[in-house]
Amino acid sequence: MIDAHCHLNFQTFVSDVEEVIGRAKDKDINIINVGTA
Repeated sequence: MIDAHCHLNFQTFVSDVEEVIGRAKDKDINIINVGTA
């Protein structure tokens, strides 16, 4: 599975972004993180 449009760079995820990524990896979910400038 692929989450094709996430925003892990949002302030909401600052404190636990590594945990969010780890949970996705554990469930074989790939992430496309949409960046901002």
